Amino acid sequence: EWVLDVDDDTPAWVLVDGPKLQALLAELARGALTDDDGELVLRLALTGRALTCTLARVAPRRAVGSVDAARATAPRTVRLPDPRSGELRTVVFGPSHLAGVLRLSSYSTPTAALLPLAMHEAVTKDNYIPLAGAVLMQLDTVPESIAIGMHHSVVCAEDLPFIGEVDRARLAATYMGADIIDPLRRVCAIWPRGPVDAGFRELLKSTVPVLLLSGSADPVTPPAYAETAMRGLTVARHVVLQDEGHGQLGATCMDRVLRDFIATPAPAKLDLKCLERRSAAPFFTSLAGPTP
Repeated sequence: EWVLDVDDDTPAWVLVDGPKLQALLAELARGALTDDDGELVLRLALTGRALTCTLARVAPRRAVGSVDAARATAPRTVRLPDPRSGELRTVVFGPSHLAGVLRLSSYSTPTAALLPLAMHEAVTKDNYIPLAGAVLMQLDTVPESIAIGMHHSVVCAEDLPFIGEVDRARLAATYMGADIIDPLRRVCAIWPRGPVDAGFRELLKSTVPVLLLSGSADPVTPPAYAETAMRGLTVARHVVLQDEGHGQLGATCMDRVLRDFIATPAPAKLDLKCLERRSAAPFFTSLAGPTP
C-alpha cells in the first residue's frame, strides 16, 4: 500500500506493508511504541482503501510529527467554539490533555480517524484547535458514560492488586507515562472495594453459547483476550471486526447479527456476510474530511 510519509516536513510517497500500519496503530494506541527500534513511528492507514496515508514518521525526540515533541511543548491557550454548543471556550492544552486525547480517541474508530490530522496540525502548524476540540468533547461525554465510583471499586479490586511493580523507565517512554497507574494507586489506597473470589483469575468453562466480539484496532482489549477466554467455552465463536476499536455493538449490521444470535443461539450457524461488507471510518486527510 502506498503511504505518505512526512519526515522533516517533506512529504514523500513510499510503499509500506498495510498490516504493519494497523499493527503500529494498535501499538500507538496502547502506548507500546518506544525507542527500541531507533525511531518513533506514527503510521495510520486509511481503512479499506488501496491508497493509505500516514501523517508522520520521525526519529525519537525529533520535532516534526513526534508525540514526544507535542508532549514537550509548553501548554497552549486555545480559544475555540465548543463542538457541541458552539459557545466560545478557552482550553489550556498541555501534555496531560494530549495523553488523554490519544488514549480515549483511540478507543473509537470514528474519533481515531481524526488523530493523525489533529497531531499534524498541532506539531507542524501550531494549530491546537482540533486537539482542544477533542478534549471538550471528552469532558462532556466521558463523565456521562462512566460511573467513576463503580469504576474505582472494580479496578481497585480486580486489576490493581495483580499489576505488581512496573518498569517505570519503560513506562516513561510511552505517551501515557505514569498518568494512569500513579493516580490509580493513590485512589485505591483509600477506596472501598468488595472481595474477589479465589478463582477469579481461573479460566471460565461453560457450555452456554457465547458470541465474542473484538476489534482488530482495540487498544485495551485486543482480539487475543477473546481467544484466551474462548479456550474454556465449548459453544463459542469469535468475530473480529477489521480496523474497529473498542466496542463493536454499534458497527454496521451488528444489530442484525445479535438479533439472529439471540433468536437462535448457535454461533457456528450465524450468517456474517453483512459484516464482511462493512468498512471502518477512513482517516481524515484534511480538515474537510477523508479523501473522497
